[in-house]
Amino acid sequence: MARTLKSAQIVRVDGDLGVGIELLTTGKADVYATSSGNVRLMARRLPEAKILGAFNTVVFAVAMRKGLSPEAQDRLTRLVGEAKAAGIVQKALTGAEDVRLAP
Repeated sequence: MARTLKSAQIVRVDGDLGVGIELLTTGKADVYATSSGNVRLMARRLPEAKILGAFNTVVFAVAMRKGLSPEAQDRLTRLVGEAKAAGIVQKALTGAEDVRLAP
């Protein structure tokens, strides 16, 4: 990201959301980026904040150990597809904000 920004200074900070809130409220930062889950928590504690949007995607995958047969790989692919089709994966995402199920 640093190589694409032309008019900003990136400052990386350690700490919890309190650090971000302090930076914003004291004027030491104009913008603060964090995970979508954290930004929602932060917005609750900083009601005047505005969430601008997401700019990153997190991908999860299913893996199997090396050396299993092509049949086992096909079976796993089918199982994941069936779980998605049956709504099991979507149900597991219940309550997760800003999470979408891939096709």
